[in-house]
Amino acid sequence: MSAPAGKPGRTAAVVMKSPDTTSRAGTPARRRHKCFDDTHREIIETTVRLISEKGVDAVSIAAVARAMGINRATVYYHFESLGALIDAVKAWSSEQLAKPFTNAAPQQERVDYITRFVLENPQLIKLWIEDLISVGDIRTRYAHWDALVEGIRGHD
Repeated sequence: MSAPAGKPGRTAAVVMKSPDTTSRAGTPARRRHKCFDDTHREIIETTVRLISEKGVDAVSIAAVARAMGINRATVYYHFESLGALIDAVKAWSSEQLAKPFTNAAPQQERVDYITRFVLENPQLIKLWIEDLISVGDIRTRYAHWDALVEGIRGHD
């Protein structure tokens, strides 16, 4: 390849980037190669954090993607809609609330855990309450709570 006229001796340089370089979004490039499950979990946890900080009305797919430094398409790859993501957040929070019942923890320890969760996540609890008082049959929306209640009864 010859040098352009008026620019003797100039050639194009090829720059190789290491795997630890930063991408255009400001996140490590290797982050793009995370395991599906890790990214899925991080999206849910980021959404939980945003709900806790700003309330559910301030959460959008774009806000979650921005908070994580990823593309919105990545969030949509994991969740088809904001509603599906919010449903995943509800499932996550019910799993968190069920944690003390998976072992033989004393009743006071279970009460303390749930109290702490409620106090640390008031916007999540608001989300649950709004869902609980909405029109429709609660038993079909929260069938998994039957198992949780049985688990509570089984420990006392």
